[in-house]
Amino acid sequence: MSLETILNKFFTIDSKIRYGKKSTAEQIRVAVQNKGIKCSLKTIYNDIDTIKTIWKQPILKEKDKYYYKNEGFSIQDGKIDDEDLPTFELLLMNSQNLKSTSFYDKYNKILDKILSDIAKGKKATNINIKAIQPEISYGNKGYEWIEPIFNAILNKEAIEIVYQKAKSEPEKKIISPYILKEHRNRWYCVGYDHLKRQTTNIYALDKIQNVEYSAKTYRIDTHFDPETYFKYSIGIYHYHNKIPIQVKLEFYGQFVTTIQNHPIMPYQKSRIINKGKTLEVEIEVYNSEELISELLKYGNLVKVITPENLALTIKEKALEIAKLY
Repeated sequence: MSLETILNKFFTIDSKIRYGKKSTAEQIRVAVQNKGIKCSLKTIYNDIDTIKTIWKQPILKEKDKYYYKNEGFSIQDGKIDDEDLPTFELLLMNSQNLKSTSFYDKYNKILDKILSDIAKGKKATNINIKAIQPEISYGNKGYEWIEPIFNAILNKEAIEIVYQKAKSEPEKKIISPYILKEHRNRWYCVGYDHLKRQTTNIYALDKIQNVEYSAKTYRIDTHFDPETYFKYSIGIYHYHNKIPIQVKLEFYGQFVTTIQNHPIMPYQKSRIINKGKTLEVEIEVYNSEELISELLKYGNLVKVITPENLALTIKEKALEIAKLY
């Protein structure tokens, strides 16, 4: 085994037990193997002892899980490397709305400067600028699971979660997570369900009660494509058993320009008619509660042309709303 492979093995073990993380020997072995390094549990036990000896750091064991006694310790402290970049990558991914602006490129340049300064031992200065005010979530339930799920995605590790739907009992699930997705300040995980449904599904992070790394083998759903999974979705939900429908809409008033500039779906087709007073829009979409809610929010400035059953549903919902007043 080459020196580089041995160091990568040590770094992987370190990543599973540092900064408060706790992992079983089997979870560590799976993480090492996911890096393309074959090893046995006996090897992991020996490597843990080696790390304790070389770096003179106590490694404790509690309920079969190993962790550093000093939660702030890592064998990789003191250098900037690939282990630090995922945190910045997560922030970069969350700034996709600015991708078409010069801010996006400047962010990468500033990131390079920050990493350079840290490497030289300089401290970053806190700057309090309030020129931009992004939409803020006033409830952050579930946000604590973003980092462990993000790390599991990067390391291709399965996770065990405790998940509770509304009006249901909590249940344990084994998930192979693929992507994290934000929608209206709520975070969701898209991943393969090992136990119950054996399909790729969506899990709201605010319904998760606990996340732990699993020793189960990470599963790849060959049918999952993150670029097309939400192609026919309004909102967050994907429907395995529904066929998308063709919908034709007409928008009026202020929404003629708004829907041109901010399409309701990425693949919508639109054209101006009626001497500029009407925007005709065609979309292919799942017939769902999310679609109905989306159309209702435009009030009397949108009309469903086809299909007829969707137009009837919108009419019935509008009448129900009118009865409340």
